[in-house]
Amino acid sequence: MIEQDLRARMQSNPDSAYLADRLAKILADSGRSDDAATVLGEFLQRHPDNAAIRQTQLSLLVKSKRWNEALKLSAEKLRNDPTSEKEVESILEAVRASPEAVDGIIASANADSKDAIHLYLVGRVAAQANRTQDAERIIREALALNARFAPARATMAELLVQRCDLDGALQM
Repeated sequence: MIEQDLRARMQSNPDSAYLADRLAKILADSGRSDDAATVLGEFLQRHPDNAAIRQTQLSLLVKSKRWNEALKLSAEKLRNDPTSEKEVESILEAVRASPEAVDGIIASANADSKDAIHLYLVGRVAAQANRTQDAERIIREALALNARFAPARATMAELLVQRCDLDGALQM
């Protein structure tokens, strides 16, 4: 009933972020995450810069354990808005809470080895899951692609400090 009402309202007001958000959450809560993704995707085609809907999309990806898609969306968000680091933290927290996700995400670094931002995010997940060797390797790959990427440099410095390589950390 509520779904039908929201769909009817969206037909008359297709640019309402509130309606798109509510409908997507109701669909996801009823186990229809693909339908929720479609609603959000259609809205984002018309309004690609809507941060609230992007955040809902990210949350739904995390909730449905679609970790790699969530990380790719986070990488895109960080690429478009370098100040969005706090929003990216939500995906990292959710992924860290799921040990089965960490292995798959680290494996994804090999598939996306041409994207420094994605590699950085994967390295952050590895670091915060105490997979320090994986984190260093992946962050080094990110820095090889973009040596001036400040968040990756800072993360690498933190990793080097953890293993008492202060000279290496200072060079970052």
